[in-house]
Amino acid sequence: PMAARLAIGTYEQLVYGAEAKLASSSDEKIRISVESLFRNEAHMGAVTCISSSGSGKYIASGSSDETIRIFDIARLKDYGTLYGHEGSINCLEFYQDSHLISGSGDGSIIVWSVGNWEELAKLPGHKGGVTDLTIHPSGRLALSIGKDGYLKVWNLMKGVLAHKIKIRTNPSKISYSPDGKVYTITTGTEAKVYKVDGDLVSIVSTGSKIISLCYLPGEKSTGTQLSPVILALGCESGKIHIFDAHTTVRIRTLEGHEKRVRGIDLVHFQEKENPVLISGSSDGVVKFWNPVSGDPLETLDGKGRITCVVSASKSIDTLTDSKGKTKKKKRRRKATDVSNGGKDRNSKGNGTEPKGNSTGSRTSRKENKKTNSNRKKKNKKRKTG
Repeated sequence: PMAARLAIGTYEQLVYGAEAKLASSSDEKIRISVESLFRNEAHMGAVTCISSSGSGKYIASGSSDETIRIFDIARLKDYGTLYGHEGSINCLEFYQDSHLISGSGDGSIIVWSVGNWEELAKLPGHKGGVTDLTIHPSGRLALSIGKDGYLKVWNLMKGVLAHKIKIRTNPSKISYSPDGKVYTITTGTEAKVYKVDGDLVSIVSTGSKIISLCYLPGEKSTGTQLSPVILALGCESGKIHIFDAHTTVRIRTLEGHEKRVRGIDLVHFQEKENPVLISGSSDGVVKFWNPVSGDPLETLDGKGRITCVVSASKSIDTLTDSKGKTKKKKRRRKATDVSNGGKDRNSKGNGTEPKGNSTGSRTSRKENKKTNSNRKKKNKKRKTG
């Protein structure tokens, strides 16, 4: 069967990994089985956001403890902690497998390099804190919203603010569509869809506060026409409303959660074919849905109050070779196996803390070896003396 992985963040400071397998079926029904991969005590505070890289290799989790944790979900490795913010991490988004952008309650936005995990730029985002951000599929632009009531457009090529717009309401979520032709801003019970030039396309209302959103695949665009924008909106009521944003028609409503839907995403088992919708709720449950029929497919116990959920969007098959073994890239640093429960989360100087991002100086592995050898020599002298 095809397999894809997902990560779950909880209020109880934990990050869980799981693998979903799509079984072949003669009756054309989607059948899914899910098993747990790891449970990591990732943070000292609640997990607030989570994101996956373009290939699905890396997972980043942000927390109220002001840190970001990095995991390789394909190899089940822990790459340690990123330090740089002085407030809760409110939003994270990868651009492909090259960059990670984080937004914080301290108002700043940081651009990180994926791989060596170095801080490339720190932007003065929003007074009062960054609420959410989104990266254009081209990687040239990013949009951010904050508690100062501004929508800001960032030129990522130059690392500067390109434009800002005052928004009357207090927005909570923002997201570019996969084709980059529109973006959506949510405020309260409304989702507003705009063209990239700022023209309003439509407004849809759910009747309940919108907590999470994602785009579902529609038909491809023809010529200069915008492709259909199908929105899945997770709400405080526990329902997921699916809209055609152009016509503002509510296509269907998914009901199954008892509390607010904190995160939704698409799992792709065969590139972009047969996507499955996943939703995580404060009720502690992750549900798998057929987004076309609206049928529930499987339920996973999130083992806590879920705050966010993300799909490692590519199938695991794309990360393995012909023999079924995970492809290995040249290691940039030692990583810790996350299947041990993440007991090394607070260790220092053991190679698990990414380069160049700690609040204090970090001793290199060579220096650690020298220090250890000197200690051994001193101990020998004491014994012989």
